[in-house]
Amino acid sequence: VVAVHQYIFTFHMPLFFIISGFLYKHREFIKECQVVFKSLVIPYFVFSILLILHCSNSFFKDFIYISLGSLESVPLAIRPMWFVYSLAIMRIVVSLCGTLRRVAFVAIGCICIFLLILLFGLIPKDYDYFQINTTIMAFPFFALGMFLKNYFNWIIKYKLFFILFSLPFFYLATINGEISLIRCEAGNHWVLFYLNAAFISLFLLLMFQTFLNKSNSIIKTTAMGLIIILASHLTII
Repeated sequence: VVAVHQYIFTFHMPLFFIISGFLYKHREFIKECQVVFKSLVIPYFVFSILLILHCSNSFFKDFIYISLGSLESVPLAIRPMWFVYSLAIMRIVVSLCGTLRRVAFVAIGCICIFLLILLFGLIPKDYDYFQINTTIMAFPFFALGMFLKNYFNWIIKYKLFFILFSLPFFYLATINGEISLIRCEAGNHWVLFYLNAAFISLFLLLMFQTFLNKSNSIIKTTAMGLIIILASHLTII
């Protein structure tokens, strides 16, 4: 069970951010801020407060932590909301970038910054205020999703090649060790972390490409309830 848990963690959140980038629609900065506030910020605080009331003995302290995005400091049941905080930041940054080329430059910059943070041990173990380190680590996956969207028809033409090329990364994921985006843990090697997550995600996208059709009723229904599902799953368990 532990091995399966660790294996899923090698790609499940990178895949989430890749799909988020794939489905992202560019808007003007002001409009994007409005959409982010309504679809991410409000649900983030509403569900976080409900979870605090349910499982916390210190409402005001934990409310401050969730406001600062430091979810490693709150009860376990509230921590799944971290991805909403990071996703909101990513979407606003992408809106400011404007073009896919600029997004690519920011993504490369994020990898370089993350490497420096990793090498010099600057990642806090208990506090990551405003999800800065986590967002820097995860942003390249959002950017990759945007890139895949632009070139997905071309990738599908060579679907078999990309599927076969991705298979070795399933094995490499088993030797890279445990990873965690919220704790900025990249396993035994950060290069393997990014490659494993990217190609395993690509494999899954190609295997289930039908569901990437945004007119598909299944993905629409799932997306509408996704925050509720992810926010409450630990509480339900």
